[in-house]
Amino acid sequence: MTPHGPFWTLPGEDALTSARALADQRDGAILTVSTTISSLSSLRLGSPDEDALLRRAWEVTVSHLPRNVTGKRLNWRGFLFVLPGAAEDSRRTAGAVLHALREDPPLTRLAWRVVAAPIGTDWQAAFEAAQPDAHPDLAKLDVSVAAWVEPTAVKYPVTILPTPN
Repeated sequence: MTPHGPFWTLPGEDALTSARALADQRDGAILTVSTTISSLSSLRLGSPDEDALLRRAWEVTVSHLPRNVTGKRLNWRGFLFVLPGAAEDSRRTAGAVLHALREDPPLTRLAWRVVAAPIGTDWQAAFEAAQPDAHPDLAKLDVSVAAWVEPTAVKYPVTILPTPN
């Protein structure tokens, strides 16, 4: 992890630069990992404690990602990763990340959104589709969830993914 102010990045190429390159190859997926505002605010933590909790979530997430992944902290409560490879591998990764976040004692108190979208030929559509707040069906859930979202011109169909037990 490379510190960059309040944000963090994985070594290597910028995540969105990687997404552009994978769109040229019609490969990969964008994965976002975030907690909900309501679950984070319900803990009533100060900024340093929130930061430590989110840093723990980053570490847990990164430890369950495949090699050659690029990523960065996207905003205060979430992260963005670009996963090379097949869609099925990205679906499994999303489920494994959510499972790890739910199994880590300090992180179980938070509701997590792990959303993956295939890059295909349009990395920007995949980026938008992977934003958990863009999906009312996900936003209204008060539980942790992993989802696969297919970017389309009309709507983003959401598939809730199974997670390992």
